[in-house]
Amino acid sequence: MHRREGTRATQLDPSDLTNSKMMGRPSSGFPPNSSNRSLIMFVFTLLLFGILTSGCNAVSLIGSTLDLNTGQLTLSFDIIINNTAGDCSAIQIASDDTNLILVIPLTNSNLSPSSVNTELVCDLGADKITLLETPGIATVRNNTFVIADNSGIVDPSGTPVDRFPILSTTPEPDITRPSLSRSVLFDVDNGILVLSFDDYINPSTLNFTELILQFDFDTDYSNPQLFYRLGEATCTSQCENSDTLYINLTLADLNQIKLRLQLCTSKTDCVPTFSSFFVKDYANNTVTSAGNGQTNVAERLLFDFVSDTTPPDLDAFDIDLERDVLTLVFNEPVNVDTLELKFISLQGSRTDSTNSVTLSSTTPVDTYTIELTLNLNSDKQLIKDSLFFNSENDTFLSLTSEAINDVMGNLVSPILSDNALQVRNYTKDETPPFIISFELDLDANSLTFLFSELILVNSLIPLTNTFLLDSIPGNVNITLGGTIQGSPFTPLSEVISAILLLDDESISRIERDDMIGNDTSNTLLQVFNGAFQDRNDLYNLDGTVGNITFIYDVTPPSLLAFTLDMDSGELLMTFDDVINSSSVVFSSIIIQNDGVDPVLERQLTDGNSTSLSNLILTLVLSFDDLTYLKGVVGLAETTANTYISLFSDAFLDTTGSQVLEISTRNALVAQSVIPDTTPPILQSFMLDMDSDNLSLTFDEPVKVDPIIFSQITIANSSISPRDEVVLSGTDAISINGTQRVITYNLNIGDTNDIKEIRNLATVSTNTIIDFLNDTFLDTANNGIIESQLQSDQLIPDTTTPRLQNFVLFDLDSGMFTLSFNEPVIESSIDFTAFSFQNDFSTNRSNPNNFYTLTMAVILPTTSTPTLEVTSQFSNSDLNQIKLRDGLCEENTNCVPTIEAAFITDRATTPNFIHAVTNTRDYLAQRLLQTYIEDTTSPTLLNFTLDLISDQLLLTFDEPVNGLLLDSSLITIQDRVSNSSATVTIGGATTADIRAIIISIELGDVARILRALGFNTPNNTFLSLLPGAIADVSILSNPVIAIPDDNAIQATAVFTDVITPNITSFVLDLDSNQLLITFSEAIRASEAQSSQFFLQNTSDLVGSPVIIPLSGSSFVDENNNPIGDGVDTVRVNLVQDAIELLKINSNIGTQPSNTYLRIDDNAFIDITELPNTSAVTRASQVVLDDTPSQMVSFNLDMDLGRLDFTFNDVVSSESVSFSSFTIQDGVTGTQMVQLTGGSVLSTSGFVFSLSITDADLTRIKLNDFLATDRSNTYVTMSADALNDASGTDVIAITDSNALQVMNYSGDVTAPALLTYVLDLNVGSFIMTFSEPLSDTDPDIGAFTLQNLDVGATDTVALTAPPKSVSSTDNRTIFEIFIIDADLNRIKLNLNLSTSVNNTFIVFDSGAVSDRSIPSNEINALTVGLIALNLIIDRTPPNFIQFPSFDLNSGTIVFSFNEPVDAGTVSLPSLSFLNAMTNPTQVYTLQNSVCNSFDGCINGVHLNFTLSTDDLNGIKRLENLCTSPFNCYANNTPSFVQDLFGTSVTDTFTNRAQTLIPDTTRPSLLEFILDLNTAVLLLFFNEPIDVSSLDVSGISIHENRTSGLNITLSASTPTSLSPSLILQLDLNEDGNSLKTASFATSVSDTFLSIQEITINDVSNNPVISIPVSAALQASAFTADTTPPRLQSFDLDLNTNQLIMTLNEPIRANSTFQIDQIFLQNNASTLSLSLPLMGFLTTTSGTPVLDGLQEIVINLAISLISEIKANQAIATSPSNTYLRVNESSFTDMVDLPNEFSIDRVTGFISDSTPAELSAFSLDMNTGVLSLIFSDAI
Repeated sequence: MHRREGTRATQLDPSDLTNSKMMGRPSSGFPPNSSNRSLIMFVFTLLLFGILTSGCNAVSLIGSTLDLNTGQLTLSFDIIINNTAGDCSAIQIASDDTNLILVIPLTNSNLSPSSVNTELVCDLGADKITLLETPGIATVRNNTFVIADNSGIVDPSGTPVDRFPILSTTPEPDITRPSLSRSVLFDVDNGILVLSFDDYINPSTLNFTELILQFDFDTDYSNPQLFYRLGEATCTSQCENSDTLYINLTLADLNQIKLRLQLCTSKTDCVPTFSSFFVKDYANNTVTSAGNGQTNVAERLLFDFVSDTTPPDLDAFDIDLERDVLTLVFNEPVNVDTLELKFISLQGSRTDSTNSVTLSSTTPVDTYTIELTLNLNSDKQLIKDSLFFNSENDTFLSLTSEAINDVMGNLVSPILSDNALQVRNYTKDETPPFIISFELDLDANSLTFLFSELILVNSLIPLTNTFLLDSIPGNVNITLGGTIQGSPFTPLSEVISAILLLDDESISRIERDDMIGNDTSNTLLQVFNGAFQDRNDLYNLDGTVGNITFIYDVTPPSLLAFTLDMDSGELLMTFDDVINSSSVVFSSIIIQNDGVDPVLERQLTDGNSTSLSNLILTLVLSFDDLTYLKGVVGLAETTANTYISLFSDAFLDTTGSQVLEISTRNALVAQSVIPDTTPPILQSFMLDMDSDNLSLTFDEPVKVDPIIFSQITIANSSISPRDEVVLSGTDAISINGTQRVITYNLNIGDTNDIKEIRNLATVSTNTIIDFLNDTFLDTANNGIIESQLQSDQLIPDTTTPRLQNFVLFDLDSGMFTLSFNEPVIESSIDFTAFSFQNDFSTNRSNPNNFYTLTMAVILPTTSTPTLEVTSQFSNSDLNQIKLRDGLCEENTNCVPTIEAAFITDRATTPNFIHAVTNTRDYLAQRLLQTYIEDTTSPTLLNFTLDLISDQLLLTFDEPVNGLLLDSSLITIQDRVSNSSATVTIGGATTADIRAIIISIELGDVARILRALGFNTPNNTFLSLLPGAIADVSILSNPVIAIPDDNAIQATAVFTDVITPNITSFVLDLDSNQLLITFSEAIRASEAQSSQFFLQNTSDLVGSPVIIPLSGSSFVDENNNPIGDGVDTVRVNLVQDAIELLKINSNIGTQPSNTYLRIDDNAFIDITELPNTSAVTRASQVVLDDTPSQMVSFNLDMDLGRLDFTFNDVVSSESVSFSSFTIQDGVTGTQMVQLTGGSVLSTSGFVFSLSITDADLTRIKLNDFLATDRSNTYVTMSADALNDASGTDVIAITDSNALQVMNYSGDVTAPALLTYVLDLNVGSFIMTFSEPLSDTDPDIGAFTLQNLDVGATDTVALTAPPKSVSSTDNRTIFEIFIIDADLNRIKLNLNLSTSVNNTFIVFDSGAVSDRSIPSNEINALTVGLIALNLIIDRTPPNFIQFPSFDLNSGTIVFSFNEPVDAGTVSLPSLSFLNAMTNPTQVYTLQNSVCNSFDGCINGVHLNFTLSTDDLNGIKRLENLCTSPFNCYANNTPSFVQDLFGTSVTDTFTNRAQTLIPDTTRPSLLEFILDLNTAVLLLFFNEPIDVSSLDVSGISIHENRTSGLNITLSASTPTSLSPSLILQLDLNEDGNSLKTASFATSVSDTFLSIQEITINDVSNNPVISIPVSAALQASAFTADTTPPRLQSFDLDLNTNQLIMTLNEPIRANSTFQIDQIFLQNNASTLSLSLPLMGFLTTTSGTPVLDGLQEIVINLAISLISEIKANQAIATSPSNTYLRVNESSFTDMVDLPNEFSIDRVTGFISDSTPAELSAFSLDMNTGVLSLIFSDAI
């Protein structure tokens, strides 16, 4: 398939189609589709006819093929064309041949070579995409037309052919699926994967989730670490119109790939795999899948791979001190195994690491991760104990690059301690301590606590916040008391467990309560906040602990004593242990009259315990038991006849142990007996307010008669004051059978009296009964206890109240009265549920027919019960009723309606009234009984004069009739009486008819009122006469007059309400003033400058420039303080404001950035109306054009500082330092013009600069300038500075220089600032703080040392030095020291090897400055470290090669300076046989420089070569055999001087003395390998292989006279001198294989004669006799199986010749039937077994030991071969298969299976001959016998 290149063509817009239709054709002048279409076609036909008939060689386009599958367009012509000259980009594809609705030019197509000379072939390139994506074209023949006009076609005569007919063609659709052609690149660093395909790919169809990157071609998907499926990704713009995808992986996908450590680490473990749904081409063909398996191997193998080299970044970190976790969030996966905690620090500030904690005990949770979670372990306590790390604001992290690596080994990007990373999420440790479990030991009376962490034990004392609970929430709780075991403690003592020794009260309370402390289910520990605290001052929180260990009490209790109270019925019993009060069994208790022999007794039946579980138990006898005891004489009267006996089940202690039994014969006597004197008690009573019944219940029977009823009172309280009702009598009494319950039926009067009292008998709590002690008597005549009792049951009143009568409606006083059938609650009235209407049933759609009240006041009443309620209308409601014409004007049109919510009765649960609705029900009750008319005249309450809207507003106390207004009776006057100005408002009108507020339009009267000055309530009053107006009643009551001598004052007069403001202002920066114009005259003297601000914007949004004007003064045009009553004011700006204005370019430069803001109350107008805040834009800004002038200056020579003072603001940004000159007088003779400096001040009135050191030095070098005030002046050119407006300052000329105001001289001694020691040239370069005197530094006063103090190595410098030079300004000196000092420095390895051990000290007076008197330098006793140390970088020279001993390998070299023996690298040393153009070179390999060989620092190096290197030199026959072919050559890495400078490169030196080799070589060991037939001999030095005589070598069975073979046919594999001699054994190998020895190491020995070989120095080898023969160090038996090496087939001779890789046993083991001839290399191919006989190549029978065998093929096999055309017709279908074990080699190893193609093939070229025939007449068969198969 052809590659398509280029970009996609743009699809034509329909608007362009008109032009495209005529593309390449002359226009007819007619529009398309017009009536002239036939004319166009006619012209076209004529043109075409002319072309076709222009000559016999005219070219005709006869056909076309559009193949979208291959992306090619082929044009076919009728004759040969020049198909290399066509222009494919001029060809167009159209959707039709007439209208040319859609035309696509093939602008991206290119000419493709074609072997058919009548065809033009175009590669469409990206045009294919355009065709595929454009609907309606190139899909079928009917919409595929080719326009080839002007396409560069040349006819046979060479003439271009411009016109061709438009041809339709059937497009061949693109049905070929795209396939992956190459996996180009995976860039892990940038996350880019590049895949190329064999067709254009449509990126819009990409489904990235179908793409997998995996470990290899066939990956086990059960292991997620070996593959990753992409999520979301993007394709770059390069993907458009391309066959290559450039995929941008998301960071999430890239990190997931990195987390898979075996995936995508190189191009061999990053294999892309995808399904067919991954992407489509532009023809919508899905891509050919590249699935998991050994498919598409070449295409899926990455061509290039870029590893991740980007350091990981720590993006954020979280710290959770609650969970003790530190979380580090990186931008990519990191390898936790590389984590180094010591390089990670937490610090309390972003820029300061002073307060920091370096991690040490933290442990990671993960291995490879992006978000690394670390358990802080003990680091947490370091963090908590620090004074920082309390919030996000003081928690930062820094780390160095060694802290961790990413998974590719890249070091993390460091976060420096001066820009540490702030914590993202901070969780403070706020987990308070708590109790994990506790143990309650009721035998030991102790409580043991186990805490969650160490707590301060002293915080447990006292234990006021610790309780025992029985459950949650607790029904029982016990406050624990006692002491902590081990008290007292030190203040900081910490414990994890504590024991509380409980006090008696705590134990008693625990044991006496049967609901707690019995077992683990009802024993909880409740601890409130503050019970204890941990070391971080965190107190425990409220909590309950249920994890308990419980130890029970098992001792049985005993009864010690008892008391019987017959008065209360109580039996008081004392035990020796806490008794469970709920465990009492009364039937097991007997009261008897004797302790031994009782005759009277009562076995109790029932009762109850009135106490909690305790040591003392109080039992209350049952009523029956107590009654029985009271009625029996001689029992329970005194202690003499009161005993008790118990059964054991009578009581249980709190642990369930039974009480000790007391028998009736051993009863316990009572301690005391209290007789019965108790009067009866009223236990309860019930009041039924519905049935009027009162029921009383007593604790014992009482007498029914006599009862004093009038002594019974029902009250709402038991104390006074209270509401009460004394009962007057009853209608009936009923008594129950026991005479304990009496019921009274109350009379109605008592019932109403009770109901009347609102807070009486509404609920049980306010229903109290009391009586006197003789009201009731018990059967013993004990009068009842005089007491009060609350009702235990109250049945409330549920009867609904009703309206009884509409008693009164008083329109004059505004009252109405209603009566009800039972008492009601006045306070429950909701007047909004009450309405008046004009009939019993009225039309409520007309609001004048009714009115619903809004509120009213209930008038008090003295009558009880409350059956009648009188209410006072609100003025609003009364006036609203009056405003409704026809409502409540008489009793017949004033009818009430009531909703249920209107009122309630006085029942416990109030009952709402029965509703009276808008119907004709309850006529009698709703009919008004009494109606009173309105006879009250209206009153004017107040008035308002509004001279803004020209209105007079009169407010009356009731509605008035505006129709009756007579305004001539109303007068406005200026006083209450005796008015000097009055205005009658006659002629004024109102539109109001019925209204309370009358609005009167004043008209012209308002102008008169304003003219007369009626402008405040103080001078505005009103009087009126009675006829001025009347109310709306039928009687038209006239208004009450207001006489003119008692006029009322206006409530308000509305006149001027406009506040003053600023209308404009001008900012004049030349005069430093504001000119402000106000909207009216103001009181300028009271203006507040602190409320004025200049700003650069109209609002305060953002960060505007704001300049306060506080302190500025208000003046007139003459600059005098201004008075009041002006509307124009000048403001003199204060200096601070001027500076801010003039130095800030964002304000005051033009009106658009100049605004004046005034706050509220900044000024007031003449009427004292204050302004409101406003912002005004400047109408004009006058810029400053007056230059500034210097008024004075100061000079400080010690600091090098100049301070200039100007009369206006100057800009510090415009300074020209060279415009300032310091000179010696008004007219200068000595001058220094400044060259630079630094500005020390901001723009303002004072400008300060720091003189440069160079300028200051120039001044100091001049002895006649600026030595005091008398010779210190300054001049300045105009361009030295600009003022704030950019105007130059006023110049100060030379003849008018300004003298200094304040002068300070130089008083500082000179100092040595820096120095550089140059060991290359041997000099010190010293820089001093100021120019020195003309005397050079005394170098003899200087000492060089290795430490600043306490130096161990020093060199005192020697004077005089070699030479001294200085700069012109005498601040920098170069001092060359003598060679002796330089060598002493170099030789001291502890001194001046770096700046860190280079310090200098000197004596005082070593130098002095130029001041008068001069300042001598102070002595320096603490060494000054060098600014720089220039190490000796001069390479040492290898100057001589004194000797070389070839016996010992010892060499001596000499250098021109000492060298560092520790830097010797002998592999950088080579030996050459000539100084130039050497033919033999040996570079040392593993020799080393050892100090014990004399290889030490110095100018001479002695070293001994390794044996390998010495032999390497000896192996080269022309190297170092004499001094004249022995040269030494080095590279720079050979050796360095003592400062690390490498030796000079390529210094070649000849050996001065060469001691020759006289040592004979020795054979060290040998190896025999019969598998490869190789013998290896190892010598101790190189041997000369050319001297080899193999006959001197013998292989023996042992060291005695055993079998042996002397070598004869072995040959060396190489003739080069070597330590190892390798011999190919050849036939010697076969001899050894067949021998009976040499089968292992144990029977393989070797002897050698000295004639065998010599070393390279011609020394013969040391012989090894048979008696000392070497045993083989290794032996390899023959294990290589024989196999077919090649075969030839000759079908002429019918022979197959097999060549084997080694001799085989051809005679004894060869099996011909296991060898097959077949037609290909597959074992499933056509195969024929061989048949025939074996011979040698010479035709003799085969023997064992042959490597070449001839098989003479049987004629039957030959016939079958030649008869079958599928086999052995050529080399391509001729193969030989040899099955395993078809033969064996000489050591009986069977052959391997093999299939091999024929090497030599000779086909049958001999013609077959008829050699015989037979004819069978019987069967009619003719048999022909040929010489060959036919």
